[in-house]
Amino acid sequence: MINHAENNLAQTRKFLTTLYSSGHDTVFYEPCRPTERRWFTPFPDCDDFEEVLQHIKKLNEDGVHAYFGVNCRQDGGTGNENSTYAVCYYADFDGTKPEDALKKIRSVGLPAPSILVSSGGGTHAYWILFEPEHDLAVWSERQKWIAYALG
Repeated sequence: MINHAENNLAQTRKFLTTLYSSGHDTVFYEPCRPTERRWFTPFPDCDDFEEVLQHIKKLNEDGVHAYFGVNCRQDGGTGNENSTYAVCYYADFDGTKPEDALKKIRSVGLPAPSILVSSGGGTHAYWILFEPEHDLAVWSERQKWIAYALG
C-alpha cells in the first residue's frame, strides 16, 4: 500500500530543495485554515527543511493549508516590496489539470516548466532560473508577460 502522506512529504521536500538551494535569503510559508486570516512564518535555514516539512505535515493533518512565496525575502518582510531576488517564474492555473496546463503553456510558445504541481485546486507551473534574477523590475515585467500570454 502506498503511504500518500509520506509520498507527498517526499515530493514537497524535493520541490522545496530544488527551488531553494543553499545560500538564499528567507523563504516564507503561510499556514492558514481556509476560513481564517493568513499569517507568514519564515522557513528555517534553507539547507534543512525537515523541521518545516514536519510542521507543514502536522498543519495539514489539522486541516490547515500551507502556502509559500516563490521569491526570497529579507528577514521579517512579506510581499514583492521586500523581495531580494527571484528564483523562478510561475503561473497558476485554477481548476486545471496538469496535462491541460501543459497544453496551454505549449500553445503560447513557452517552454515546458521545470516543475508542474497539482495544487488541489488546479495546477502551478514553475520555471526555475539557472541564476537568481536580482533585477526585480525585469523579473516583474517578464512575469506579467507570462500571465498575459497564458490569459
